[in-house]
Amino acid sequence: MLKSSKPRHHGEGTTIGAGVNLVGSLKDAGPIVINGEVKGDITSEESIFIGEQAFVQGPINAKIVTVSGAVEGEIKSSEVLEITQTGRVSGKIEAQTLIIQPGALFIGQCKMSEPVTEKIEEDNFSLEEDEIESKTSKKK
Repeated sequence: MLKSSKPRHHGEGTTIGAGVNLVGSLKDAGPIVINGEVKGDITSEESIFIGEQAFVQGPINAKIVTVSGAVEGEIKSSEVLEITQTGRVSGKIEAQTLIIQPGALFIGQCKMSEPVTEKIEEDNFSLEEDEIESKTSKKK
């Protein structure tokens, strides 16, 4: 078995070239670029880019998804979903931020998710000005 002299690092990613037809699941911790055809689910912990000549049939799930080609299926983006001017999407989409450029085509349902934020009670973490002054004057 041949070993690569260059070790694979987290975030290197996967590219499906033009002319490649993949049937099945594709999952990567790093970014994924699709320039060919994929029939199956695609998941990335980072980003997924669907090129202008690409076709995807199946669910897509990532933080950031950019569609410049054609997608038939559900897209879930935990951060940003962008459909560029050459992008065509048919199916359900869910994103925190949705960008649809002029010329793009979207047929389906859309659900906008709320940003995940942590609510911090200010009373537990801050002191009033008079409390700070009284505590510092006691030390003097």
